[in-house]
Amino acid sequence: MKRKWIVSSILVFMSVLFALLKDVFSASVYISLSFLILLSAYWTVEFIVGYIFSFHKKFEERFEMYLVYLINSSELTSEDIQMGRESLKKKFKKSLRREKLIEIGKILVAVTIMITTIVILIRQ
Repeated sequence: MKRKWIVSSILVFMSVLFALLKDVFSASVYISLSFLILLSAYWTVEFIVGYIFSFHKKFEERFEMYLVYLINSSELTSEDIQMGRESLKKKFKKSLRREKLIEIGKILVAVTIMITTIVILIRQ
């Protein structure tokens, strides 16, 4: 988490710094846009890695936590859960749809910012 803040702060600082220097150094706008592209590319990679880690690598761990929650919050026993494990897994996957859509939306916003900045950089 600390790494994300440090990298983001440095890239934002450099982008703002070179944007402010546009009157002194005419090519600084290009450098500023380049730092903005780097920032959005960094966050795109972070969001993709987070998505893969959360929904693919840690899926079984999250599913086990869901089963524990079901046992604790309802009158189901562990034997009942073992018998209906596959149907519970399908139900759990359906419950993750909203969370997945939010994560995919974050990825798309970061990619859109990156593509828009590249287009602006090319047109200038």
